[in-house]
Amino acid sequence: MQTSSHLKELGINPQLGYIIGGVSAGANLAAVAAHLYLSEKRFPLLTGQYLCIPTTCDPEALPAQYKDAYISREQNKHALILNQKSIDMFESTSIKSNHAISH
Repeated sequence: MQTSSHLKELGINPQLGYIIGGVSAGANLAAVAAHLYLSEKRFPLLTGQYLCIPTTCDPEALPAQYKDAYISREQNKHALILNQKSIDMFESTSIKSNHAISH
């Protein structure tokens, strides 16, 4: 959102589109920032997102029809780096919503 205040000095032409993005935790932040940006009806208009390997769906908020396809956490629970213990630690530090967003 800070970038939108400095378009001219960064050489950005918003008429060509404005995209926000990130990787992993940065993708999570980009998803939230895009949601806030759109809800605040800011300019320039956001024309896209690049979200590379985000965690955008809490298993507790997953619609029932997709639960059978949501298998990556089970498949990777003993992974060397991002295993279930690591995920539990990260999730214990984040703020959880009491309701799922359904847009």
